[in-house]
Amino acid sequence: MNFLKLGMQKSRFRGREDTMNLIEALEGLEVKESDDFPQGDKSLRKEDHQAFLREFIFTVQNNKHKLLETIPREKTIVPPACKFA
Repeated sequence: MNFLKLGMQKSRFRGREDTMNLIEALEGLEVKESDDFPQGDKSLRKEDHQAFLREFIFTVQNNKHKLLETIPREKTIVPPACKFA
């Protein structure tokens, strides 16, 4: 939600008529790990609107979660499967 909020502020989004401005503001947007982005650095690729961020793999047993692995954002990046015109 904080990522979307930044895009809305950047595009001065006020309503449906500003949708394209919002999309353009989000395309290529990058943020750093902070209180607003505790999962870590995040970026949204312009070509296909794919977001890339640190990922966590965990299990839940007996209502307790156990972190198994943390995957850095850089390892989640793959080539675009499509392109928006």
